[in-house]
Amino acid sequence: MNSSKKVCLVTQDFFPIIGGIASYLLSIYRKYFKSTNFQVIVPESIGNKEEFDKLPFIVHTTKFAPFNFKDETRDECNKEILNIIKSINPQVILFGYLRSHSEVGLKYQEINPECTVAIFTHAKEIFLDKSLISQTNIQGSHKGYTLQEQRFYKSILNSVDFIFAVSEFTKRILRSQNINSPIIILNPPIKRMQQLSKESARSYLDISNEDLVLLSVGRLIKRKGQAKIVKIIPELKKSFPHLKYFIVGGGPEFNSLQ
Repeated sequence: MNSSKKVCLVTQDFFPIIGGIASYLLSIYRKYFKSTNFQVIVPESIGNKEEFDKLPFIVHTTKFAPFNFKDETRDECNKEILNIIKSINPQVILFGYLRSHSEVGLKYQEINPECTVAIFTHAKEIFLDKSLISQTNIQGSHKGYTLQEQRFYKSILNSVDFIFAVSEFTKRILRSQNINSPIIILNPPIKRMQQLSKESARSYLDISNEDLVLLSVGRLIKRKGQAKIVKIIPELKKSFPHLKYFIVGGGPEFNSLQ
């Protein structure tokens, strides 16, 4: 995209948060949107002016209420986010997460029908049919959906111009739930690093031909479950004596896992 194109990203997970979605969205900006007039709307709680000034684009902060479904708090946040979007006047609006007030994009399209609206989809949040709960948990993230929320977010997904899926698996799950909007797969951009030969890698990691390798790649937080695997390794080794478990990632659980 060229520098005259105005792109607005609305997301609750972004720099300086360290996490999968935040890292993914920043890498997507660097690969695809670096040459645009790119502006971001994020919760005022996740950073400060000094941190945002480090970024090569404008960051707007306001209140978010992603889990306050259809109440006064949500409505107030929607109005403020919509006002910021109006001031930007973008040709493209991207929502970094389904619950990041994605309904505001459709409201803005009523004002500017020429604007393109797209949503990034990732992992657990797209299991709309299989994570039904009786009440929204507004204290946490990655929670399930009430039946009302399920219908609401499905309607949004089927109304936007594009859905970006992080993987083919994510696309299949969306399609299996009757999500019919155009879906574009955008795998996480990976920095090209020095590659080792298979033999060199095996030597470096002390892996023999007899070894069975179990691998986890992800942020080291409790929700990812690496600790659960560590606990069952002794039991697994009874059936697979040459099992080796490798963990790749960083995060607050590093020391306890080590």
